[in-house]
This record gives sequence, structure tokens and C-alpha cells, in this order.
Amino acid sequence: MHHHRVQQEKLKLNKDIDKLKELHKQYESKYQDLSNKYEAAMKEKMLLKLEKDRLVAKSSALQKTVENVKQFHNEKRDLLIFPLNSLKIKSRRN
Repeated sequence: MHHHRVQQEKLKLNKDIDKLKELHKQYESKYQDLSNKYEAAMKEKMLLKLEKDRLVAKSSALQKTVENVKQFHNEKRDLLIFPLNSLKIKSRRN
């Protein structure tokens, strides 16, 4: 009788071990999938950050260009509006 019970427990434990092995395989593949997704997301995040930094730099450069053009336009306008003043300033410098 005791031997029969031990055999039953042994069979149950072996079935449990097989179930756990199968679950381990499933979780391992799920972990690999999630790991790949995480890696892809981090690469995408890095690329987006690089693109953002590049666009910010480009925007800054364009803003400086606009400011320089405005400044040049204002200086040229001042020379057209006040030509005598600019001549006086030039003559004082000479």
C-alpha cells in the first residue's frame, strides 16, 4: 500500500516537473520577444533623440540667420533713410 502511494506521488511530481519545463520554455520565448521589443524601442528612442537634437541645432542656426538678415536689413534701411548721418559718421572716422 505504501509503495503504491509513493509511486503515485512520484508520477504526480514528474508531471509537475514536465509542466514546469513547458512553462519555462514558454516564458523563455516570451522573455526573448519582450527583450527584442525593448531593444527596438530603445534604439528608436535614441534615433528620435538624435533627430530631435539635429533639428534643434538646425532651428537655432536658422533663427540666427533670420536675426542676421533682419539686422542687415535694418542697417541698410538706416543707411537709405539717413544718408547724411552716415556720411557724417564716416567723415568723423576718417
